[in-house]
Amino acid sequence: MSGSKRLLEETQAERAWAVQLLLDAGALAECENHGVLTDEMDSAAFEDAVVAGMRNSGDGEAEVRQHLQDALADYGDECPGCEKNTAD
Repeated sequence: MSGSKRLLEETQAERAWAVQLLLDAGALAECENHGVLTDEMDSAAFEDAVVAGMRNSGDGEAEVRQHLQDALADYGDECPGCEKNTAD
């Protein structure tokens, strides 16, 4: 396996781990109608995810926080499908 492929797989695994932590803590939620993940803008849930991430991984707070923030950056606070239906 090439080095770049291994790096990609590691990055995808870290991202999946961060997203799952955020879902479990309630910082991310899945739209009931469309299945899209949305940022719940819940700082307490985010902090819960940080604590869980430190406990599960053994990584430091700054590293866990960065992984979680990177994952959250890809999600908006509203489902695009629901937004479109509201606009119509």
